[in-house]
Amino acid sequence: MQQRAFPKIEYLTPELEQIQKLVQAKQPLLNEAFTETNLEQQLQAGEFSAIHLKTHGIFSSDPEETFIVAYQELITGRDLGRLIQLGRLGEASPIELLALSACSTAQGDNRAVLGLAGVAVQAGARSVVSTLWEAQDLPNTELMIRFYQELLDPQISRAEALRRAQLHLLQQGYPTPHVWATYVLVGNWL
Repeated sequence: MQQRAFPKIEYLTPELEQIQKLVQAKQPLLNEAFTETNLEQQLQAGEFSAIHLKTHGIFSSDPEETFIVAYQELITGRDLGRLIQLGRLGEASPIELLALSACSTAQGDNRAVLGLAGVAVQAGARSVVSTLWEAQDLPNTELMIRFYQELLDPQISRAEALRRAQLHLLQQGYPTPHVWATYVLVGNWL
């Protein structure tokens, strides 16, 4: 990973395990299992309506410096787009929801307005939940779990589920907009 250091994500396992229980998802790719190759194999082997990635993310004007962090490797924005397209090849339905539970994944510039979230939508993900700036680990986990809890109600749109999850953070003692306002939904809001 070219001598880059990223802090440990303390609430990685609790977030993924809780979401897995809520939506009855496949076993998450954790730690050494979270590689581009394993992600590619999973996407080729099955049909996914949603993908949840909790990791570090960096956006840059340089496409080679735009990536999410996997185990001892970087998945560039270009490769992320390719993986999303794999998830919708053949008879598979498009990926309805991609949650990028990482920092600055919707931050863009004059070349790519929506950052990694925009890459994902262009590649075929119908909706992407992402962040405009740093996402603090514990409130991020609380928001993501609450977001999925809200989505269990079929009458609730993705946009409303995100709004309710943000309000939940406010009620849990995170009044600073820097904490709860970083989250955006790109693409289909329904």
